[in-house]
Amino acid sequence: MASSNNNLGIDGLKYGMTGSCLCGSIKVVLHQDLFSKPNGHICYCESCRKSTGTTGLNSLSTTKDKVEIQDPKKMGKTYVDSATDSGRVVERHFCSNCSR
Repeated sequence: MASSNNNLGIDGLKYGMTGSCLCGSIKVVLHQDLFSKPNGHICYCESCRKSTGTTGLNSLSTTKDKVEIQDPKKMGKTYVDSATDSGRVVERHFCSNCSR
């Protein structure tokens, strides 16, 4: 998801963040203080590298009540990935229009 934030800089991220897919069909709002406790990780497994097209996946862990997903056109799709190095099944969410 492409990210944007009306409150630029680290101070703005204390209150959450907003983002969207590349085409703007899906918007995501995170209502969480991003710095009150460690809540992220980076994974370099083959599956995460393939899904991002980069050297790894940066991930933020949170609870569902802190995430607001706006998808009025129902463009969101889910791929269930069971070929992970950890052996855990991972749901990878993306826009069916722009694939981001």
